[in-house]
Amino acid sequence: MKRWMVFVCVSIGCVACGLAQDEPLPLSPRALLPAQPVRSGDKCVTVRSSVAMENYRAPVLFFVNRTREEFLRSAGLKLAAQDFALEVVIGNQRDGDTRVLAARVRLSSGDVCERIELPDPEAADLALLKHHVCMALYRSWLVSVGGGEAVLERLPAWLAEGAVRRMDPETWPADVDRALLLWSRACLPTAQDLLAAESRAVAAEPAVGAVLADYLMSRRVSASPVATDEAGGWRDARGSVLDALIRDAARGQAWTAGQIAMLVTGGGDALALDRDLDLWLIALGRKVHVPGLTTQGAVRRFRSNLLIYPSDYGHFFDQRKPWMTFQELAASPDPELRRAAARHVLQLQMAVVGRDTTLLGLADAYSQFLRAVATGKKPQEVNLLLINAEAQRKGLEEALAGGWMLRDSF
Repeated sequence: MKRWMVFVCVSIGCVACGLAQDEPLPLSPRALLPAQPVRSGDKCVTVRSSVAMENYRAPVLFFVNRTREEFLRSAGLKLAAQDFALEVVIGNQRDGDTRVLAARVRLSSGDVCERIELPDPEAADLALLKHHVCMALYRSWLVSVGGGEAVLERLPAWLAEGAVRRMDPETWPADVDRALLLWSRACLPTAQDLLAAESRAVAAEPAVGAVLADYLMSRRVSASPVATDEAGGWRDARGSVLDALIRDAARGQAWTAGQIAMLVTGGGDALALDRDLDLWLIALGRKVHVPGLTTQGAVRRFRSNLLIYPSDYGHFFDQRKPWMTFQELAASPDPELRRAAARHVLQLQMAVVGRDTTLLGLADAYSQFLRAVATGKKPQEVNLLLINAEAQRKGLEEALAGGWMLRDSF
């Protein structure tokens, strides 16, 4: 029970119980009797255990309550006490079992509640416990706004999983990077396949599910006259696509990509849905999710700005030469390219707005190179500025390798 002791000591400055024995003795029949359950102040959370494990009840309840408060606050969800019931059962195992078992169950009374079991409370994976508490809350919220349990049967399982991942500020930046990397390398299927009830891409890449959940939560319903409900009435264009999908599921409508296309574009055009998702993903890559944060993916996306395209200097797109590198730019005497270099400075500066000072400094290094090209500086000076900027970029990429992140402290 050392982990729960440390957690409680750090959180509330008290010791819950003694240390676990390395080789626990068999529990007596009396120790296996059920202890009095402990409950949260609003009676929504109940923690049960045997007499032998009763000292784990308070730390577990504290952890669950804190997780509940943090999730509802960060997600902006409102869930009435009568709409949420969670029972956490602490097992008697002392064999290092890290599992956290969770399900939504119907009790003998006919009521439905969320249930989480910790076979070995000392070894239980706390991150997994936190995830299951958040899942229990989100499922309960879906049922409350959908008007009944049937809504869970009509919404895909990946939606709740993705929404919970989306609302975790610790994993969201990495999920965005992963999904955008797969998309930029053409590793994802069409929007119609991505948003299917049984999405293979989401099953293989949970980060994609988080991004798709964000798409549905942030995308507004189309105001097109075509986007009417099944009764022929006007849809509320102020609501999100996810809100409309939940309402439709509550009315008995099955989840389909065609339905999502209708909500997003005002018509059932799969290609229009694909274009809309592509444009949204482009905007997502430019969005600052956490001020002052730079990730490996952010630097990768910044690198896409280190090219000059024909349209930048008044030429038509040429498939044989679709872009020009900064090295080629430095060697070219073309005055049109000098003007393109001057205009490109603003693009670089805009690409790093909201990032940490290291990436801001890298953009400034490349901007100095572009200004030198624009003003016709000597080739030796121009090349030196480019070499310095490239070395700075490689150093930053090495620092972020392996998923590390840089963040300014405010």
